Amino acid sequence: VSQQFGTTLDQLLGHLLEKQEKEVGQDQLRKCFFGDFMDKAEPADRQYAEIPDVHAALSAVEEALSDHNATSKRPMPLAIFLFAVEHVSRIIRLMKQAGGHMLLVGVGGSGRQSLAKLAAYMAGLEVFQVR
Repeated sequence: VSQQFGTTLDQLLGHLLEKQEKEVGQDQLRKCFFGDFMDKAEPADRQYAEIPDVHAALSAVEEALSDHNATSKRPMPLAIFLFAVEHVSRIIRLMKQAGGHMLLVGVGGSGRQSLAKLAAYMAGLEVFQVR
């Protein structure tokens, strides 16, 4: 990192540190989000950027969920927490890539389908499901 960026990793990601923290570790890296869902523009015009405020990201996903539930025939009673926001952020990024695809793996009832539907809603995409 020092050779490529001319700075240390701790200096580069120092904005993720709380006042009492000295080094960037796994807990701090979990707060490093990128996405376009914080931008209030139309989904096609949004800019992909770092999301410096984790609480704002949580609020944005919760707001999108309540908007989805208000307009959907099948509302989703989800609890939004940091791990869910991480996954929604990743799913949106992959869905918006040309030819993007993914395989969501997990036990039944873990929220894979619901988070994918929420991410599609946030990305302005239409969900089609074969039954």
